[in-house]
Amino acid sequence: MISISIMSGERLKKFMANKGLSPEEILRKDMDIYFSDGFIQDHPVEVEEFIEISLRHYQPADAFFRQFAACSHHDTAARLSRIDVPVLVAAGDDDPLVPSVNSTILKEIIPGAELCFFPGCRHCFFIEEAETFNRKAIQFFNAAGRAGE
Repeated sequence: MISISIMSGERLKKFMANKGLSPEEILRKDMDIYFSDGFIQDHPVEVEEFIEISLRHYQPADAFFRQFAACSHHDTAARLSRIDVPVLVAAGDDDPLVPSVNSTILKEIIPGAELCFFPGCRHCFFIEEAETFNRKAIQFFNAAGRAGE
């Protein structure tokens, strides 16, 4: 996974405003970062399952802040043009964590990269559109495997 920048401004303030909140409260507060409003309304079982799994594997705050700092200050853009294997850049086109322009930039920099946006999806596009994403990933891997033969 390659990330070249993350959210900023008001969204970042909301995302970081966690003082006094339990892990579950934080997840529920930020649910609209992970999933579109329509998915949240139409798929309550999947949302609750996401919360349950996330709580079982909850990232401690100090680890989150180290990850955040790494994403904010680590720049590998100059090396991306040297990637010489098939790359699928997949993203939700309404992802507030990783703006869609970043995916477009990756596609432009990485030779032969394929770009696939999932319309209306946010950060967890692979859950919102699981069947479509899985189909696309399998097609991509199958084609990449044939290209390497």
